[in-house]
Amino acid sequence: MKLSSLLNSENSEKNHLQIQQSGQRRIDRMAQSGVGKSSLWGLAEVGWTAGPVTFLAAQGGYYLGFGTWLPNENLIFFVGYTVLMGLIAVLVKFIYKATKGQVLEDAKEQLLLVIGSMPDFILSVRDLTLSRMEPESRRYESARILLQKSDLGPQWLTLAVNSIIDSPVIAQAVANIEIYWRAGMYSRIHDINQELSTEVLAALASLEPDRPRLARLLEQRLQGKKNTLRSGVEREPFFIERIFSAIEEDD
Repeated sequence: MKLSSLLNSENSEKNHLQIQQSGQRRIDRMAQSGVGKSSLWGLAEVGWTAGPVTFLAAQGGYYLGFGTWLPNENLIFFVGYTVLMGLIAVLVKFIYKATKGQVLEDAKEQLLLVIGSMPDFILSVRDLTLSRMEPESRRYESARILLQKSDLGPQWLTLAVNSIIDSPVIAQAVANIEIYWRAGMYSRIHDINQELSTEVLAALASLEPDRPRLARLLEQRLQGKKNTLRSGVEREPFFIERIFSAIEEDD
């Protein structure tokens, strides 16, 4: 029982780490965008604007216009005007935050909470789908998911290829092609395909009859082609219709 609990704890930590790697940076950026300025910072801005900024701007502008320094009475007017306007702005902002502003802050926190939970939901739904399959189908579907992802390293691709075909040569070739693609050495990708043309054709032929979609993914990876965040994942015909149909049937 203790060993099982320990393994479950380790798996949970690994899943959490994977979630952080896949989406934490984007979540952090969104969280930072929602951080507002405090009232103390607003008062500091008023002091800076009413002090040296107003003094230098008023003195410089008056001297350029009239050839003499700004009289003290006018300087007091400019400073007083800036201070009063700044204090009014800070007061209005404080009242707004104390009333409707708090509602917006709560909405931001809830939105960030939902966004932060989305990677968990995505992985859970994906694993739930895999758990309903037979072991062989689950193995092929897992490989398809890995081959579709554009941000995985060579080791992940080697794992995916090894799980669908018995060819360490092709698996290593896919990993090498990924490295060359990231380094911009596209001519080396062409060289690998030329050197392993026989093995590549045999691997694709073994998948084509029963797994044509998987064969196309493997062929694209061997050619250095993959989905990007901009292009997205190509969907089969009537993909949206099937989703709506499943929703109506509560599936």
